[in-house]
Amino acid sequence: MLSESLAKILSNGRCLTADELATVRTPRRSEHGATRQSVLTTVMSLSTFEQCWKTGEAWSLAGQCPHWHRDALDDPEPVLESLPSMFAWQTEALVAWHEAGSRGLIEAVTGAGKSMIALHAIHEIVLSGGRALVVVPTIELQAQWLVLLQSAFARRFIVEKLLDRVARIYTEPHIVVAVINSARDGSFSVTGNGNLLVVDEVHRCASPVNARVLDDRFDYRLGLSATVARPDAGHHRYLEPYFGPIVYRYLYAEAVHDNVVARFRLTLRAVTMYRDEWDGYLELGRLVRMLHRAFLSKYDLPIPDGEFVAVLIKACAGHFSTRSPELQEVAIKLRQALFQRRTFLDGLRSKLDELARLVPLIHRAKRCLIFGQTIASAEASAAALLQQGVRAASIHSGTPRSLRREQLYRFERGDLEVLAAPRILHEGIDVPEVGLAVIATASSSERQLIQRLGRILRRKPDGSAAQLVVLFASGTVEDPTFGAQADLLPQLIASAKSFEILGQPSTPMS
Repeated sequence: MLSESLAKILSNGRCLTADELATVRTPRRSEHGATRQSVLTTVMSLSTFEQCWKTGEAWSLAGQCPHWHRDALDDPEPVLESLPSMFAWQTEALVAWHEAGSRGLIEAVTGAGKSMIALHAIHEIVLSGGRALVVVPTIELQAQWLVLLQSAFARRFIVEKLLDRVARIYTEPHIVVAVINSARDGSFSVTGNGNLLVVDEVHRCASPVNARVLDDRFDYRLGLSATVARPDAGHHRYLEPYFGPIVYRYLYAEAVHDNVVARFRLTLRAVTMYRDEWDGYLELGRLVRMLHRAFLSKYDLPIPDGEFVAVLIKACAGHFSTRSPELQEVAIKLRQALFQRRTFLDGLRSKLDELARLVPLIHRAKRCLIFGQTIASAEASAAALLQQGVRAASIHSGTPRSLRREQLYRFERGDLEVLAAPRILHEGIDVPEVGLAVIATASSSERQLIQRLGRILRRKPDGSAAQLVVLFASGTVEDPTFGAQADLLPQLIASAKSFEILGQPSTPMS
């Protein structure tokens, strides 16, 4: 079996990449790519193997990575030469966190380096004899944190990842990285005082199920996010009572001014729908308005500005059923209609045609990400660009994990010019340097836009500016003329190196 063959190759404590494993196993095989894929599938699916503690790109037998140094743990005064220095804003944020009792939330633009603050906080905790648990939303982000922590601490402290729900967090490791789904159901042995809980993408903990991660036995607590606030107000209910308030906020304008993130050019491109698309949109609009009126009549109380979404979500969960027995049913129908309209706008043929017009821009960019709302739109975008001669692929939650890594590898290597995705690239997953991002479906979600913009904001080696293109269907709820992105758009325009809006047609095409 392949797994036995790979285990034999790695049995002497070796640490090899998937390419190296494929070459060692079948040096004369011509179908090298297929062999590499089978190797990746095998090592990623079995607990027998694990990623290199140092690089994250190679593989070893579990617990036998040669880069995992335990021999330096007895050093009485560890010196962490590899712990990077911080920007001025990161130092200020860490000081603010300490002044709040080493508890609090830090909100900072994606790409500015929130994780560096956590590294220094963890450093302080483990030096004083405490332990740290880092909780992340996805397996991909767990792997990235593991590499980050291992490169900074592995020579002096034991850093491990939680593979399952086994209660072994504070038995030996100083630092543990866990995915939220496992961490929330683990029965951790949190002993002694001075332990730290770090939650990356902390807004994901603001739900009844995920809030189980927020263990009161941790003395020190640090939550990180680009956007702490949630439309259902879960940050008020779960995050602030546990972590405390936002102790430091770092916005786009400040990050651009400080040269912490790349400058970017912002372009809004209006898309004219075809006649049948316009008719379909109007029909959905009538349904939304009818259900909206019905909801307001049954709720029968004024809803403060900006709180409608939070009220609607609570109504869907049945919070107000005693006020009106039919309110929950109407709320669910309204939410479904809103989702149906958003999905409809996501799949417009006219937007695929507009993507084709962006091909020259895509070719000039070093790499390009395309964001939609659904898996179907991501696949359609990739297919449309392939027809135009663009090397494109889609990546989404339905993509097998091994293929996901393969697509990211090809994207980094330059074999792919474009990756099209719905939401999988929003939180945490590191992507190579990207010069262009296209948002094929404008969203009313501030968090979503911030996360998408963050994919291109990391500073470029040559200091060049990135480019963000937002497509919107003219005359619809995506149109800035009708208030779309009203809270965030002025900030984006103020932060952008340049801004333009292309086309504002009002008459749908036949």
